[in-house]
Amino acid sequence: MTGRSNGRGEAGHLGGSLHAAVVYDSEDSLRTRVAPFLEAGIDRKETILAVVPAGVQQTLRSVLGGHADRVQWREPGLAHRGLGEVFEEFRSFLADQHAATTPARLLTENDLDSEDDPGRLAAYLRFEAASTEVFRPYGHPWVCLYDRRRHPAQLLDHVGEVHPQLLTDRVRPVPSTD
Repeated sequence: MTGRSNGRGEAGHLGGSLHAAVVYDSEDSLRTRVAPFLEAGIDRKETILAVVPAGVQQTLRSVLGGHADRVQWREPGLAHRGLGEVFEEFRSFLADQHAATTPARLLTENDLDSEDDPGRLAAYLRFEAASTEVFRPYGHPWVCLYDRRRHPAQLLDHVGEVHPQLLTDRVRPVPSTD
């Protein structure tokens, strides 16, 4: 993709069993931190599933332009579904791609917000922690998004604890020190 990540260097190494979080606070930080992850997958002709809210989809589509059609876009609906069902949907996607030897990547953002109870947020964090171990054998990267403007501090304070890596403005994943 001209003028974008070339699948090497910056975002190119974002293949493999990466499980990273992106905490963003603006459309600009969303674009600069997440677009390279998607562009690397597009460049590598990977199957990409993005389960993100409509506003995130719109922002990322604007950066990807005509290449946005290479991404399978879905809205999360997590607030109205059981965590087990969502976990199995993601696991099944990664397992199916692995079984077919199809390179793939997953981008997600939950739709839980400050209205949700602390028990539900704690359960979601357990879901994130378990996904590192359960999804890793499939060998596909996945990135989880957290909007600082929408997600409660009690959730954001623990993001680094349940994600082995973080994607920052430097694009390359950095190990989480939490």
